[in-house]
Amino acid sequence: MKTKTFVGLMEEIPLLTLRQRKQLQKRLDEPNGQQQKRLNFSETPVGSKTRQQEDRLSPIINLLYDAVLNDGQWQGIAAAIAKAFDSTSVVLKICGGPLGPQLTSVTDNLRISAREQSWADHWHRNDLWVERSALLDTGQVFTSRSLMPDAQFERTGFYQDWTRRLDIYHMVGVLFPSGHGETGVLGVHRIRAADPYGEADRRQLYALFPHVRRALALGDRLRESELAQSASLEALERIETGVLVVDASCTVLYANRAAEWLLESSLEIRVQGQRLGIDDPSLNNRLARLIREAEQTAAGRVHLPSPAMAVARSDRLPITLLVAPWRATWAPADIAQPAAMIFIRDPEISASATNQTLRELFGLTRAEAVIATAIGEGQSPERIAAALGVGLGTVHTHLKKALAKTGTSRQGALAALVARSVAGISIPAVPLPVRERPRDKPSANRS
Repeated sequence: MKTKTFVGLMEEIPLLTLRQRKQLQKRLDEPNGQQQKRLNFSETPVGSKTRQQEDRLSPIINLLYDAVLNDGQWQGIAAAIAKAFDSTSVVLKICGGPLGPQLTSVTDNLRISAREQSWADHWHRNDLWVERSALLDTGQVFTSRSLMPDAQFERTGFYQDWTRRLDIYHMVGVLFPSGHGETGVLGVHRIRAADPYGEADRRQLYALFPHVRRALALGDRLRESELAQSASLEALERIETGVLVVDASCTVLYANRAAEWLLESSLEIRVQGQRLGIDDPSLNNRLARLIREAEQTAAGRVHLPSPAMAVARSDRLPITLLVAPWRATWAPADIAQPAAMIFIRDPEISASATNQTLRELFGLTRAEAVIATAIGEGQSPERIAAALGVGLGTVHTHLKKALAKTGTSRQGALAALVARSVAGISIPAVPLPVRERPRDKPSANRS
């Protein structure tokens, strides 16, 4: 599923806010024939009553779109709606989901204590007004009297055990589609001694609920985007592959945790003045050229394959890099900045969690996991023996047991299994913080 990022959605919300007054005026002054037929409204008079209605709804509409950005604002929306409708009670809830009805905003009388929550949950699940109005067209505004006569309503358990105790009697409401096949419910209530809801109330609710529906939809999309962004960033922080985003001047725009650690520990690759570079002049020139070409490909000026390069190290395995074009997919073409994404792997780096994860995956002992990890890094048994200070025979004994437990028969197969398993994924005990850009590190060749 494709989702927009936080910034992409923010570009849509101000547009809706600027247009909402015109949209509201159009709904109040120029209802189409289909709306009139479905709602059985008389022609709306243009004048002081229309302007007064708009003035009453405009603050609520502004608050709705503020709530898209700040979930805490939803709590005040029910009270604002109740005031605009000269009512005492409002509920905005989402029904039909796997967790049952979810209350988005309610007035104080519908805030039930924890001791009576099961009672409230029962009646939210068995809302008689919702059941009756479900037979109507979606988006049709209704009143409690249009669903059933007052005398019949008073004989129901819904009234006797629920609404009477909450001092709720008259109702005007609407059902509308919500995300994931659910149904949004907006109900406005008055006490028994108050006037019942009439045509003017129905018209006012019909003007308001599209904004309620739109604000809820934008909030859902924003939360989905934030979830996708958060999950993507945390996944990048957990992998051993370093990931960098750089612009055409080699300035580092983003670096994940693995890239930051690699740049801080490497003697061959550096960040100086926020610019990525390699100490070897010829390799540095090649990297700069590959980054420029990737940026041009991202901008659509050329189409080149994603090139790779290796940075040799004395007596060590080389660091490898893959340079690919990158551009933010959510932003318009004239705003998104073309850039290059660089993937960096150091075959000698293994996450601290690797040994423990291998033990959990395959039942290895500590010594077997250490040797399997080293094999996965490309080390020979002789080098492993020297590094651990043990005999070569001991290494071969543990290696043989590791091969048997992992179902492999050769060192190469074991190395591939370790490298391609989840053993290299770091799982922190707490969520990872956002990492800053890599700090400048002076060149290894400075005098």
